[in-house]
Amino acid sequence: MRTCIAFLLLGSLAFAAPAESDLDRAGQLYAHANFTAAARLLDHGAAAHDPRSLALLGQCYYMLGEFKKATETLEKASAAAPSDSMVLTWLGRAWGMRAESAFPLAAIGQAGKSRDAFERALRLDPSNNEALGDLFDFYMAAPGMIGGGLDKAESLLPKYQQYDPVGYHIAKARIEEKKERYPNAENSFRKAVEVVPHRVSLVLELAQYLHRRGRYDESEREFRHAAEIAPESPSVLYARANSYIAAHRNVEQARDLLKKYLASTNLTPDDPPRWEAQKLLRKAEVL
Repeated sequence: MRTCIAFLLLGSLAFAAPAESDLDRAGQLYAHANFTAAARLLDHGAAAHDPRSLALLGQCYYMLGEFKKATETLEKASAAAPSDSMVLTWLGRAWGMRAESAFPLAAIGQAGKSRDAFERALRLDPSNNEALGDLFDFYMAAPGMIGGGLDKAESLLPKYQQYDPVGYHIAKARIEEKKERYPNAENSFRKAVEVVPHRVSLVLELAQYLHRRGRYDESEREFRHAAEIAPESPSVLYARANSYIAAHRNVEQARDLLKKYLASTNLTPDDPPRWEAQKLLRKAEVL
């Protein structure tokens, strides 16, 4: 739930850039998920000190799973552009991923930096739906001792209603599911699909919810529906594999789906990064 096309970010920073052709080319490479080549193009000479290039380079490092480099680069970009909401959003993501693999004491501090970055991003731009979604995810997942909590997640619902009405239904559904009010949760998931019936991400949300509830036949119908809407979408492969692995079922099929995902040549920044799929595949290998 959580990427932004590079060109939008590049246009949001009013700074002088290095050779425009390098920046444009890096943006094109990023848009086609060629993050290694984009990073190589940006991480040299004057480009390594340009705020727009730093922001895009930090995104590349994140998508490559190099989270230490991502935080260091995005901190520099944020210092150069302190009012840029999207830079802070990416910075929050990078700190969050570092927290996931850190020792407990370090993880608490890094998680706090992640939360702070998301909150600052949303204060700077209340209409930044990327930051809204990431902050919601943080509140839902994090314990109260590091600033999470269901009550804080619920406090974001009015912002969803104002700035992301479709996202409101998904957020409401996840809160209802957390409270074990399953009929209400399903109703909200289905409302989101009704509002935008051909958005594959919403159909996948419903499919995964049904799978979590053990309603496998219904879930499979929704996964097939998602594949019909977007036959070439790698995200369908990933979502299906993720559901199978979480339920410890169809594990061999899940492995095949993930291998197919990793071999895809049409990934975009909106699809889960390859490191996420590799991490999930390693989990499947031991089931």
